[in-house]
Amino acid sequence: MAKGRHKPWTSEEARELGKKHGRDGGIKSGKRRRLKRTLKEWALMLRDAPAKADPKMNMGGAVILKMYDSAIAGDVKAARLLAELQGEMVEQIAMKELPKLIDDI
Repeated sequence: MAKGRHKPWTSEEARELGKKHGRDGGIKSGKRRRLKRTLKEWALMLRDAPAKADPKMNMGGAVILKMYDSAIAGDVKAARLLAELQGEMVEQIAMKELPKLIDDI
């Protein structure tokens, strides 16, 4: 017969054992999740803020225009990101997968 505990830990026991053995018990995970949520909220708020150059446009629109400028100047990464945002890359990937799917049939 194996030595050890025969019943599962209660949440209180697990928490205490975690603290005893130097684990944070999810505290760092919660802090990280809250920080990530806050950063996302800020990014969305800034995206919707008016652009300095043109108050009729928001910052998100200004960023897209800047990416188009970069893509036109030859920035392949900007062009690829714009294509992904427009859904074109999804269609291209699906077309690449089609021969594999046909071979599997």
